[in-house]
Amino acid sequence: MKKTRSRKFLTTLSLTAVMLAVMTGSVIAATYQINTLHNWGVTLDNSSGDLRNSDWIPDSLTADYVVEDNMDAQWSGDSEFKPSNYTGYHKNSQDPTWKEPKIQAKSGYWSGHWFIQPSGYYYTAESREENDIEAFYFDSDSANAYFALVVSKPIDDMGDLALDLNGDSTYEYGIVLQDHDSLTRGDVCSVTSWTEPTDFYTGPYRINGGTTIGTATVSIVDSGVSDYGSTNSVIEISVPRSALGDPSFSDLHATTSCGNDVVELENVEWEVPEFTTIAIPVGMILGLFYFYRRKRQSGGE
Repeated sequence: MKKTRSRKFLTTLSLTAVMLAVMTGSVIAATYQINTLHNWGVTLDNSSGDLRNSDWIPDSLTADYVVEDNMDAQWSGDSEFKPSNYTGYHKNSQDPTWKEPKIQAKSGYWSGHWFIQPSGYYYTAESREENDIEAFYFDSDSANAYFALVVSKPIDDMGDLALDLNGDSTYEYGIVLQDHDSLTRGDVCSVTSWTEPTDFYTGPYRINGGTTIGTATVSIVDSGVSDYGSTNSVIEISVPRSALGDPSFSDLHATTSCGNDVVELENVEWEVPEFTTIAIPVGMILGLFYFYRRKRQSGGE
């Protein structure tokens, strides 16, 4: 009799454990090793002569991303659309109607004029590619947030990653991507002031004042993929959620020293298992235990 009860108990426990895993697994975001873009399911390969659109799309269903590879073909009728063949894949995971916005010059002869991203000298593909931020990815789990940038811009000219965590359009946090001033790559800062790009209104650029409050893991690797004469580099970041006060939503931003290109993700959701998703299977487990206990007490098997 006791062996039968034990077998039933173990069977019930196993089934409910499987049920719990299945029901909660769908809302838990992927966990990333910060050393290769392949962890995102993104494979950049131009061996056939061009990158496929599907190469840019991450595997995770919880990832937010924006792809801005070369110039947006939706600006093809614009007078600044030169060269005509310098187009690529453009997609925003949050908005199917989105197109890459223009940027406004702040100094020089073209002050006040609007330009297509990435802007470059003489309107050549090669000069534009030198300023191209190609893609931006975000995902999270219950412990960490993960970011990835694909850039053609020289790494030492990239700005810090800026984060607005309370929706007030002020980037009050930043993650240092390259050593500068007294800051070290990976410093997580509560920011009081930013420097701005020199040529376009696309800032904030780099942290200019604030307090270091934590440390992120930052990896920068050469992808080995060349596009219009410039090699794409991959910047990946992992940061503990606790270092940023465990936010629910945020706006993310990065640009270059001159501001020739800028990339942003707005109102991204920091994924965590919802209480109800966990509570339902837990409640079922407790209910099954209660059911078998009542059967034993009443003498039934």
